[in-house]
Amino acid sequence: MKIKELLDTLDKIAPFFLQESYDNSGIQFADLDAPITKILLSLDITQEILDEAIENKANL
Repeated sequence: MKIKELLDTLDKIAPFFLQESYDNSGIQFADLDAPITKILLSLDITQEILDEAIENKANL
């Protein structure tokens, strides 16, 4: 699956236009045609989260 396909699916489930003004939903920067190999989900980014993403080879 590519990043754009995931975003399209998420938008059908929880439309991005319903976000609050302070929400950063969607992708902040990425190649939308890049394939997804593994996803790590986090509400906030910390050094521990970055380390875990690298350790687990998550590319999203």
